[in-house]
Amino acid sequence: MLPRMQPKSPDPRREKNQKYQQNNRNQQPSRPQISQMKTNRGEAIRSGRRNMETADKAVDRWKLFEKHHEQRANFIPLNEPEKIRIVPLGGQGGIGEKNMIVLELEKDALILDCGFDLSVDLPGVNFAIPATEYLESIKHKIRGYVISHGHMDHIGALPYIVPKFPAPIYGSHFTNGMVQKQFEGAVESGIEFTPECINMTMDNHERLVNGPFTIELVRITH
Repeated sequence: MLPRMQPKSPDPRREKNQKYQQNNRNQQPSRPQISQMKTNRGEAIRSGRRNMETADKAVDRWKLFEKHHEQRANFIPLNEPEKIRIVPLGGQGGIGEKNMIVLELEKDALILDCGFDLSVDLPGVNFAIPATEYLESIKHKIRGYVISHGHMDHIGALPYIVPKFPAPIYGSHFTNGMVQKQFEGAVESGIEFTPECINMTMDNHERLVNGPFTIELVRITH
């Protein structure tokens, strides 16, 4: 007679391991289902119409914005007839080259600097002055010359241009002293002209009004 087998007692460590694996399977995130997007022609057309409607609304809001600004007293519309014109006649090719710029506003013009070019390398030619053909067409508008400082590329051409297009010369006391020296030296070339130099004080922010222009010199480091 065979001996009766006793059932084995459950292993607590094995049961604990099985429970741990079961918990891990339950906590694993499920993979997202990938759905294929299908393009619907009708929906695309409706979406395009909605975009157009949104753009039209934005344009309408901008028109209201422009209308609001046109009613402001200090608003200058783009078609304002009085526009300032800036015409460079020299000084655009590099350092030390006949600086000269014309500011023109309707019936008035102001000239900034009037120098010559010292880098001319031609036989018998020592310097070059800015072209003055444009000044011929606006000579009745010229109200003055404003000189920034006394370097030759800013004042050298004054004795050769101011007698043809006379107008007051505005500058600091030192700058106008350099300008007068230029006119005195031009006598040897047969140019006898006494310029009207108006000295301006920079330190107290002196301002002079000449037609539609307000002139103020500011002290800076060159």
